[in-house]
Amino acid sequence: MKTLRQYADEIQLDQSNPIALATILSEMSVHYSYLSEQHTAYKLKKAEWENKAKFYTMVRDKEIELDKPLSDKAVEQKWRLTTGGGKEYQMRNEIKVIEKLMSNLRSILSQRKAEQQNLGY
Repeated sequence: MKTLRQYADEIQLDQSNPIALATILSEMSVHYSYLSEQHTAYKLKKAEWENKAKFYTMVRDKEIELDKPLSDKAVEQKWRLTTGGGKEYQMRNEIKVIEKLMSNLRSILSQRKAEQQNLGY
């Protein structure tokens, strides 16, 4: 799959070519679907992990129950420090960027369509 930078560069290069833009939008939709599916899997792992992390901690390879549960914010911060948490955070941000790029593409395509109608194509 392409990087976000590659998508942005292609959009810049092909702004006047609606067919190329529609192709890019289609590719981005596939990328978005893939990331959303992966993100859902990480969210499920996160839920399981948070449930344990809120009430237990590891001390010398032993799971110890906490006297008082951790706050949601503390659990979230601990999650981000894990490999899965970092990946989930990265995916969430990538999904947001793809959403913005896709919205931009739709706007450009809509503008090109209006321009063609005004020119009588």
